[in-house]
Amino acid sequence: MKDLFMDDLLREFLTETNESLDVVDVELVRFEQDPNNAKILDNIFRLVHTIKGTCGFLGLPRLEALAHAAETLMGKFRDGSMPVTGDAVTSSCRRSTASNPSSTSWNSTSRSRPARTAT
Repeated sequence: MKDLFMDDLLREFLTETNESLDVVDVELVRFEQDPNNAKILDNIFRLVHTIKGTCGFLGLPRLEALAHAAETLMGKFRDGSMPVTGDAVTSSCRRSTASNPSSTSWNSTSRSRPARTAT
């Protein structure tokens, strides 16, 4: 019964994380075009923070570490300790794509994962 619960929980996590990462991707493009927009940055930070926390709860350390790195970068943008540049935002876009749990490059658990569908 516990395995079924975890499978359902992971399935729900994958669905929600895919949706969040789709939003992050769009928001990163918007942020690159408008780097002084604190509202966009706050939304990206919130989404990545939520993904990080859920990964910690579910025991997914690789994805948690990746989300933590993205959150740290967004935090540096927020507090002004790192200037927002096109290269830094582009790097975040690459991390976002790499962290997608349904992408072929992600493999932090041995459980099978659904194939990403085109949107």
